[in-house]
Amino acid sequence: MNSEELRVWHWMINTFEDHHVLVKMPVTRFTRPNASEDSLHWYEMLQHTTCTFSVCASDGHVIGCVDIPKSFGLPLKVRSFKTSLLAQCGISYAVLNPSMLPSPEVLRNEFLGEAATKARHLKREAAVLEVARISLKKTLAQQRHIRTLSNEEHSSMPNHWHDSFLIQANSRPAELR
Repeated sequence: MNSEELRVWHWMINTFEDHHVLVKMPVTRFTRPNASEDSLHWYEMLQHTTCTFSVCASDGHVIGCVDIPKSFGLPLKVRSFKTSLLAQCGISYAVLNPSMLPSPEVLRNEFLGEAATKARHLKREAAVLEVARISLKKTLAQQRHIRTLSNEEHSSMPNHWHDSFLIQANSRPAELR
């Protein structure tokens, strides 16, 4: 990978954190020509066709492919071919410019649909709430422990000792002379 592809790969991993992002995978790994007399011809043609990134579900099912064009761009013929081929297989396809990446939600929505994008937001919100709950629980436990130690120190004082902050020092009557 070149530096631009590496940067986009990191972005893709964060965008599809619940999926696998494979690098430069030949399309013959996840497509198959129909059983016909031309199938060998199609296999030979597809054998050298790759996508820069392929996004897979945990079961290995490819849900989308991304190409990062070289500095001279992606030829329209190649782009049209991949778009048509992958659409026939039910696989989303996008060509991304590394200097102008879309928002992660846009690409997730394109690859997974709106429901998956909403589910991701709900999972993130739930994770944030869980972290806050654990932090609050830990803080409360620490405060209770400190309060327990403080109470133990005060209860271990002998009863005949008086703390001047708790009892007035001039509480005993004095004689006038």
